[in-house]
Amino acid sequence: MLAMEGHAAEDVKVSERDVNRVEKGIRDGKGLSDVFPRLTTISATTAADGPSVTVHFTKKKGAPVHFVAADDPSEAAAVREVDLQKKFHWTATDLAEKLELTGPRATALRRHLGVDEDPTCMHGFDFGGMKMTRYSDNALTRMREAIDDPATDMDAIWAEHGFGGRRASST
Repeated sequence: MLAMEGHAAEDVKVSERDVNRVEKGIRDGKGLSDVFPRLTTISATTAADGPSVTVHFTKKKGAPVHFVAADDPSEAAAVREVDLQKKFHWTATDLAEKLELTGPRATALRRHLGVDEDPTCMHGFDFGGMKMTRYSDNALTRMREAIDDPATDMDAIWAEHGFGGRRASST
């Protein structure tokens, strides 16, 4: 129903905040017009009997959500476009500074955790001839959790994935 609000008002985008608003309204026992105020101007009719469809918004239960390629959303029931520059906003230097690591040690930690191979953590942008690698909050979280874990030995990670370790393994 959130996606249907886009038909009632131009430039409506469904956000996490919208889902939380709807969830809270339903929990509070608010009516349909209170939870979905824009839908009061929309109606639907059917010409024949068909299967009943129940929509249930939840964060932990329900049908899985799959990401589809932007160029072929034909298999999707609904498509939400995401601004990748907002999602992947950290530079490698920003990550290192935020985690209070040197650039090379942060690189070694990223290699150890496989951050650069995970599409939820890293994205490569190509602006004309300029290529930029950016990281998401997932990368920051994964790296922070590794640093905070007492079992993480940064010296061992540096020896294996740092500049010295990389040279030794390539010979």
